[in-house]
Amino acid sequence: MSVVAFGGDGFGYEIAVGRDVPGNERAAGGQAASGLALLDQPHKVLLLFVDALLDDNVEIVRGAYGTAGAAVPLVGGVASDNWQFARTYQFAGDSDGVEILSGTVVGVAIGSPAPVGLGVAHGWRRSGDPMVVTDSEGLKVFEFDNEPALDVFLSRMGLDRSVLEGSDSFRLRALECPLGVATRSGDEIRVIQGLDPSDGSVLVSAGIPQGGLAWVMEGDVESLVAGATASCEDAVRTLGDATPIGLLTFDCAVRRRELGPAGVHREIAEIGRAFPGVPFGGFYSYGEIARYRGASGMHHLTMVSLAFA
Repeated sequence: MSVVAFGGDGFGYEIAVGRDVPGNERAAGGQAASGLALLDQPHKVLLLFVDALLDDNVEIVRGAYGTAGAAVPLVGGVASDNWQFARTYQFAGDSDGVEILSGTVVGVAIGSPAPVGLGVAHGWRRSGDPMVVTDSEGLKVFEFDNEPALDVFLSRMGLDRSVLEGSDSFRLRALECPLGVATRSGDEIRVIQGLDPSDGSVLVSAGIPQGGLAWVMEGDVESLVAGATASCEDAVRTLGDATPIGLLTFDCAVRRRELGPAGVHREIAEIGRAFPGVPFGGFYSYGEIARYRGASGMHHLTMVSLAFA
């Protein structure tokens, strides 16, 4: 268990909860961001804590962004339940009591007298030749290189369709071989979240436009630890000349599994060495949220860091 507490003179906080989310994802995201309007500090940030079993987290982030506006960074994560995919919980409250919630979006609006900084990095690298998305719609990719997307992906992993029969082995293997999509800000990670053998399509965690390029990605302890440190460094860099007083980190549960216990300890040690005396903490998530100045909001297999000054 990890507990992070912070505060002090000049900070302000407001909590809002988006409820009745299914079918109203964008409105719920906007409701979770409503506390920002009550803050008058010169710098603001919105933390979002989202139930993992909600269907459209992208719409939730869009709704929050629509209320927060382009100048307020959104940071947070999707609650995890140790790979059970059964039920997750969110907590919201104040000195009068705490609600234990499920199926909600909790927004914590923070006002700060000093700048806040946001960093995003993952440490995965491209493997093999790029694949052209020749047919896609929404979150479904039907074809890579004019061939059924499922067969191309399995071939890249050295597997055949027998791996799909009566086992979670494909889903677990797919998490270890995410897709990277080239964007203006670098390679963004997409996770294969489902498949349809009848039409050879795969369901990805965020859309890949037709004509786009995708790579199978790979990583090891060295690169993933470097990604975590880079995320924190980016967050501190965006503070400008201000001195960091603390970091909040939202790290992917898949990265934790790939690192293993020894790798996790190494990751923590490397961040501590990079920022001696600066406290940091956070949690492992099923999806990471980082949106600032028009950047995309939902990330996977990624480390998102928030720096306070």
